[in-house]
Amino acid sequence: MIPQGLLGNLRAGIANYIGSDSVDIYRWIPDNDGFGGVVAVWRKLSTIKATLRAGADIEVVTADAMQPEGAWVLTCPYGTDIEVEDRVYRPGQTPYAGSEYWEVEGEDQGHSDAVTLTINLRHHVNG
Repeated sequence: MIPQGLLGNLRAGIANYIGSDSVDIYRWIPDNDGFGGVVAVWRKLSTIKATLRAGADIEVVTADAMQPEGAWVLTCPYGTDIEVEDRVYRPGQTPYAGSEYWEVEGEDQGHSDAVTLTINLRHHVNG
């Protein structure tokens, strides 16, 4: 077992070097619609440094059009606020513009690596 002091230092050090990519994390959050009701909107939570890498890609047919879809992996600093169904976008892209994004399918809670989080993603293309 790694002592907590050393583990904290490892996590802080690796967080500085972990990412070759910057990505934006968005979450579906309820909001006031201005008429006394509630709507859900995509809100940007943070921009993080991470490593985004492709896994196996497939193509699916949606509305008579071929679309790429595949499994990807995001490696990010331990303690990153990210949940299942959050979306990952490259900087400058948003849920409200036709762009590619990655949907969070699951994360390992630091079990596979005590100093980083490994996030399983599904790749999608809008537009």
